[in-house]
Amino acid sequence: MVKVGILGTGFGETHAELYKKIEGFQVVSIFGRNQEKLSNIGEKHNIHTTTDINSIITNPNIDLVDICLPTELHSEWAIEAMKNGKHVFCETPVAYNFNEAEAIKQASSEYKKNVFVNLFIKFSAPHKYAIDMIKNGDCGKLLGIRSYNKTSPRWGDLGLQKNVENFHTHMMDFVLELAGMPNSVISSGVDYGGEIHCNFST
Repeated sequence: MVKVGILGTGFGETHAELYKKIEGFQVVSIFGRNQEKLSNIGEKHNIHTTTDINSIITNPNIDLVDICLPTELHSEWAIEAMKNGKHVFCETPVAYNFNEAEAIKQASSEYKKNVFVNLFIKFSAPHKYAIDMIKNGDCGKLLGIRSYNKTSPRWGDLGLQKNVENFHTHMMDFVLELAGMPNSVISSGVDYGGEIHCNFST
């Protein structure tokens, strides 16, 4: 049984729900800053909650720390978790700059702990359909890729910047899987006020 500690109550609550459906995983505790929200999560999911992040990081009974904190905090707490003997499952994007991502990679090597990245779009039905079509040659020779994304209503209004920064990570992963490193990448979007259109092309 893999014992999990979750940091964050946004996507963290969704992850808690998903772990219940996966055999071999058990959520031990979830960290958040809002006590009222934590109380609701604890009651709804029957999970221990805490406002003390270190109680999860240092808990010897936790094997995996699932990081659902704001991106700018990923590197700090991923490294702290590995220092304390935990494997890490991290939301995307892992980091907003190369140095923080590299620090996570180095810590993984130093502490001999795995870092798993939540590239969930890779496992979606549309992704698989597109991959199969392209690899089977149904679309002819791959010359370039252009994609558009529409976020789920449950994610709320992320704004233009977060839409591009957070979700085009998945598009880049898609490109690398299909064609390797591209010669150039354009990631952009337009905010129409209440509706955001984003595109990613290589």
